[in-house]
Amino acid sequence: GLSRKKKLTLEHLEYIQNENTLKEWAYLSLIQRARMFHRTFPEIKISATLLLRTYKELGIKYKFIKRGKKIIYYSN
Repeated sequence: GLSRKKKLTLEHLEYIQNENTLKEWAYLSLIQRARMFHRTFPEIKISATLLLRTYKELGIKYKFIKRGKKIIYYSN
């Protein structure tokens, strides 16, 4: 419930759903993305599961894209 909501601030959520972040992370797995997030925000660690759940809540479709394919992000 609420504990994970408190964990991610608005700033965190904005960063996660930022178009540039999504583009930069396009080729990363969820685990790698969670690691990158922690590098940007050292004060917080998130798990791949939490990231995926956050994507779902934000309406972001997560698809791990193998290199070489064109990346298409659907915001809805």
